[in-house]
Amino acid sequence: MVGDFLMKKMILIFLAGLMIFSVYNKSKKNEEVKLPDSAIRFRVLANSNSLRDQKIKEEVRDKMQKELYTLLENAKSSKQARNLITSNMDNFNDILALRANRSLSDEMTSQMLSVFATHVMLGTDNALKYSNDLKNELAAVPEGKKGVRLLWVHTLPYWQDALRDLINFTDRCEIVACDMVMDAMYCDLEETDPYRFMADRLVRNTVNGNGTNRINATLELAKKLNANGIVWYCHWGCKQTAGLSNIAKSTFEANGFPTLILDGDGCNWNNVNDGQTVTRTEAFLELLENRK
Repeated sequence: MVGDFLMKKMILIFLAGLMIFSVYNKSKKNEEVKLPDSAIRFRVLANSNSLRDQKIKEEVRDKMQKELYTLLENAKSSKQARNLITSNMDNFNDILALRANRSLSDEMTSQMLSVFATHVMLGTDNALKYSNDLKNELAAVPEGKKGVRLLWVHTLPYWQDALRDLINFTDRCEIVACDMVMDAMYCDLEETDPYRFMADRLVRNTVNGNGTNRINATLELAKKLNANGIVWYCHWGCKQTAGLSNIAKSTFEANGFPTLILDGDGCNWNNVNDGQTVTRTEAFLELLENRK
């Protein structure tokens, strides 16, 4: 009996100690995650408590966290991060203004590099250096237009030799811009709160919301850059681009911009027919040359 009593007493003491340790450990964990008052807090609110809205909230939260980390990882302060971002975006607006009346013989790859500079690398020193160099290169080119000026919509098959031979480094034609470079440039550059700034970039992105947002933004870009024609590239698997193609073509051509709907794949050469791509692009260039 005495042994049983002592055993029960030992068990009670052990359980009491375990509870005390658990409470202490929990309080230590709470202390570890406590944010300082100077920290910038970020919160995404759902439209309702429905499962669908809660899922959307989580997706937006996760995406913004990744975007913010990428944009600000090299910045030593919020002020420095903001200066990097706004300087880079100002450069690309200046690049558009310069390119409107200048020709620059380059390659499709440079447009994809510009996509990186205005998105995943936006808040980095390298992106700012890239946009500074591109701006200075354009500023050094005398005013005047050469060849056919193409505005490209969606990703570019920069790896496709048949198309590169037709477009890269030639005075016959040039890609004056890709709409993906400028899709998030319509935000408020004066916004000082980094989280509101990022939210503004997401909400005002030209591919967000109704498909006509992208069409209208592309049309304004074509006018601003004095484009002769528009290539609407239906990248394999992109339903939005493919679904909008005929509406986009009719809108652009009603405003005086001939449009080529070109099917292809910006990633996998197995889904591309070189002969058909080159034949259709050649015919489109000839059409635009005859209109000049």
